[in-house]
Amino acid sequence: MIIIDTSKKVVLVTGVSSGIGQAVANLYIQKGYIVCGLDINLEPYTSEIDKYLCDVSKEEDVKSVFADIFSKYSEINYVINCAGIFYYKERSSIEDLAISEWEHVCKNHLTSNIIVTKNAIPFLRR
Repeated sequence: MIIIDTSKKVVLVTGVSSGIGQAVANLYIQKGYIVCGLDINLEPYTSEIDKYLCDVSKEEDVKSVFADIFSKYSEINYVINCAGIFYYKERSSIEDLAISEWEHVCKNHLTSNIIVTKNAIPFLRR
């Protein structure tokens, strides 16, 4: 059972266009939160998500979107990092994986979490 405190209203979720991010965003919408969704893909989204086109692996994009969200809602209460990418290319072994592809995956799965969290802290502390 997931218990969510709805006394705080604004939740920012990354990776909301599909998968875990979309499921998390929908759960918070059902619980009455304002959901701000960040993603590099604006489709598909439910109309209840306040959508922001953002590459979370780029700090300048994240800073800009956080400022926009804060100016609109005057608060950000929770940040949930769900953004990720996956390459569907079939591979027979790790030898077929380009290092540039691996670096892109790492930047989106790891570095983006640091970028989003680092930039969220000043807003969360207010």
